[in-house]
Amino acid sequence: MLSVDVDSVPGFREVIERQRAGEEFDVVSRWGAVVDKSGKHAPLAIVDFYLPEFELGIEIGIDVDEHPGSILAAIQSGLVVILDIESYERFQRTDESGALFEELRPFSVQPSDPRALIGVMQQRFNMPLQRYEPERVALTDENRDELIAKLFTDARPVKAIGVSVRGDGPATIILVDPGSAPLREKIPEGARIEGRWGVFAGEKHSIATFDAFADDLQIGHWVLPEINEEVVRAGSNGAHRVAVVTALDTGDRETVEAQMEKAISAWVTHVEALRSLRFAAD
Repeated sequence: MLSVDVDSVPGFREVIERQRAGEEFDVVSRWGAVVDKSGKHAPLAIVDFYLPEFELGIEIGIDVDEHPGSILAAIQSGLVVILDIESYERFQRTDESGALFEELRPFSVQPSDPRALIGVMQQRFNMPLQRYEPERVALTDENRDELIAKLFTDARPVKAIGVSVRGDGPATIILVDPGSAPLREKIPEGARIEGRWGVFAGEKHSIATFDAFADDLQIGHWVLPEINEEVVRAGSNGAHRVAVVTALDTGDRETVEAQMEKAISAWVTHVEALRSLRFAAD
């Protein structure tokens, strides 16, 4: 998400308000990058978009060193959400970002071809290329066989999936993988574990994936051929946790707690992939 002073660009406030009221507009957008050859200044990621109906073109620069996580999330999701300052502050205060997203209908663009920007990011940060793969990929007759074959390469099966919610805290999505214990043992002590969802979207059926990373080292890749509405809603509503466990016995609280203590527990902040499934269902 980008927070901008929409009133500083003549005509942009009207675009924001009319979109919020339900109108849709054609928009052309692209990624770019600006690199200071002297090395004195950090590179800039550029989001450049044009609205023909308004004859309005806007270019937004983002400091790569200050906001690498946000840029990475935008590349993964293929989506840049642009908010006025007041709406952005509402998102910072809420625990129900999914509902607020539906209410505000924020203006967004889908910039094309991020390869140049990925090249700049690779020069600045040592992250595996898998981190830049899109979260949502459309399955077509032309690419279906190739993508599904790639999807299941080195994938781990999920035997069961569930959701746990306690009070007003973030949801925990539970994936059961009986063979996941050795993966947990490979996680470096003190590493920050982050997760990301992916969606391979077809007209009649979509397949979800989940990847976990420990300080940018990929721990595991799971495929969910079936994902229910409860999981989609829990995951799309905002930041949440995903726990990969070897087994889940819901009949004994002490046993459940012991199983959760041994889980691969990943924090997920970017939920656009699951949100796309939620909006498609709605």
